[in-house]
Amino acid sequence: MTFPPPPPPGDPNQQPPNQQFPQAPPYPQQGYYQQPGYQYGYQHNGPQFLPPEAGTQYARFDPVQPVRVLANPGRRLVARLIDGLILGVIIGGLAAAIAGITNGFGTRRPDEAANVIGIVLLVIVGLAWLLYEPLFNTFKGGTPGKLAMGIRVVRVANAEYPGFGAALGRFLIAPVFAIVPLGGLLNVLWCLWDRPLYQCLHDKVASTVVVHKEGEAYGNV
Repeated sequence: MTFPPPPPPGDPNQQPPNQQFPQAPPYPQQGYYQQPGYQYGYQHNGPQFLPPEAGTQYARFDPVQPVRVLANPGRRLVARLIDGLILGVIIGGLAAAIAGITNGFGTRRPDEAANVIGIVLLVIVGLAWLLYEPLFNTFKGGTPGKLAMGIRVVRVANAEYPGFGAALGRFLIAPVFAIVPLGGLLNVLWCLWDRPLYQCLHDKVASTVVVHKEGEAYGNV
């Protein structure tokens, strides 16, 4: 697939009209459009999403119609592994603290203090697991793993970061899929064949996509 040459270097926020990316024609009902150099893109009223092979140089900063380049599944997988490692360290450290504190209190003060501290720390572990991804996706557009890989989560409707409700729902739906046999695996593999937006099933539920962080709309830092 051949793409047109990228715009000349410079501040993407201040590109003059003659350096703007070509506008896509009205998108067909199925969400695809074809234009020389832009095949299998997706036009959605405001945001325009290009496939991973387009390259990040085609992303455009535009408050009206931002152009985003979708992240490839490989980057998403590595980001997930990084986040799993970070969460494992956090939860493992808290679990070790729980064991150490409860054992220490149990040998010195055989009262309810150990149980209370253990419960408090367990709640903290649960909150760390529950809020890690939603909070990062809400305020930064991505978890540390995603940011390290140069990708972020945005809404399909406007290419902005998801709100907390959408980010929380996107996170919580994954364990629901995992209840179904092979549902968890199908959820994460769905982006391998989903077109044109390369969404996993939890993305479809939350109406989000994962894109390269280049080409963000104004206001996202």
